[in-house]
Amino acid sequence: MTETLASSGRSWPHSLRSFASRDFRLLWLAAIVSSSGTQMQLAALGWVVALLTESAAKVGLIAFAGVIPLMILSPVGGSFADRFPRRKVLLITQTVQMMQAFVLWGTWVAGLRSFWLLFLLAMIGGITAALNAPVWQAFIPSLVPRRNLPNAVMLNSTQFNISKALGPVVAGLLLVNTAGASWCFLLNALSFAFVLVALLAMHGPVAGAAAPAPARGGYWSDFKEGLAYVRREPGLRTAIGTNAFLAFVGGPIVPLIPVIALEMFDATAVQYGLLASAFGVGAILGAVILGRLDGSRLPSAILAMGLVVYAGFVVALGLAPTFAAGLVALGGVGAGFLMVIATNNSCIQHLSSDAMRGRVLGIWLTSFGLFNPLGVLVQGVLADAVGIRWVLAIDGVLLALFLLWSIATHRLRHLDTAEATANLNVGPVDPEENP
Repeated sequence: MTETLASSGRSWPHSLRSFASRDFRLLWLAAIVSSSGTQMQLAALGWVVALLTESAAKVGLIAFAGVIPLMILSPVGGSFADRFPRRKVLLITQTVQMMQAFVLWGTWVAGLRSFWLLFLLAMIGGITAALNAPVWQAFIPSLVPRRNLPNAVMLNSTQFNISKALGPVVAGLLLVNTAGASWCFLLNALSFAFVLVALLAMHGPVAGAAAPAPARGGYWSDFKEGLAYVRREPGLRTAIGTNAFLAFVGGPIVPLIPVIALEMFDATAVQYGLLASAFGVGAILGAVILGRLDGSRLPSAILAMGLVVYAGFVVALGLAPTFAAGLVALGGVGAGFLMVIATNNSCIQHLSSDAMRGRVLGIWLTSFGLFNPLGVLVQGVLADAVGIRWVLAIDGVLLALFLLWSIATHRLRHLDTAEATANLNVGPVDPEENP
């Protein structure tokens, strides 16, 4: 597919080159607002549940409710991405997510605050997010030339992690008492309007694009076809398998930050917001590092560096003696996380054809939806039993062992495609290059 993309009429630095595409730039800016609202809501939910129940397991259960639908519904969302125009699907899923956020706000204002009601609403939010996620991920490559795809994936991860820095800070300021949660829920509901406006304002070729591929068979058939496609590609198996392991071991750290804040540092609501945002600030730093490494290091080398940073700072977090040390350690965890996830996701996008992209992303999100909530539940129960510091220490050791095993078995080399190798230290790319 040849892409003719609206340019901004100005030159951009190499690390920001995807912003030359107007539609990508528009969606990116809107997504920061919406993602910040989502992170604000997630931070508020975790905090009020931690205060109301005093249970790490129940904090983990709320996170579980928001993520487990990915395991079941991501393949359906992936099929939607390959069957229907992706912009139109996003308009529907974003509208439904807005409605769910308004319902959460309304029930909280009405004083309906039981744990199981919050669990149910978190589950409904997870269902809509599960259908939205693969479509969103598959939509991004259509907004930029193929040569800019790694940069677009990195910038998409960056906007998400900017929101992880902004959202929790605002939530922490609002959550001086639990009544402030209503503002977090309301602002999140309103934030979806920015994405809806951005999607409606697009005027590039993708705005009127037809479905990426004709619908053949049912959704189960789509899922099996996607699995067969992944099995044939060692790089996809490596990237998706790595993401699944990290979802189980490293992913639960973020939803358990309320437990870290209260158990390790006896933190106030504002301090909790700072701890949660430290992860996002670190991820932004990781994105800066990744931008400088882009085009000068192979994906396997960047992934290995990210895993070293990730494992080291998880251990440092478990050993952190003070609140300030915890802030620094969580920032390092965020930097390592961004380097690993953005590199993996870029490889998944590069190794997938456009006709199969949605189904492949659906399989990746299915694995995340299985292993992340399972990890959150296991680590939440362990934190209640042995303490959150021991859980973090175990996580760090497991991450380090995974890196050593990946190096010893040469698995990471599957990510070093011929295209990635050819693009090392290259000069300007022919603008007429086929994506």
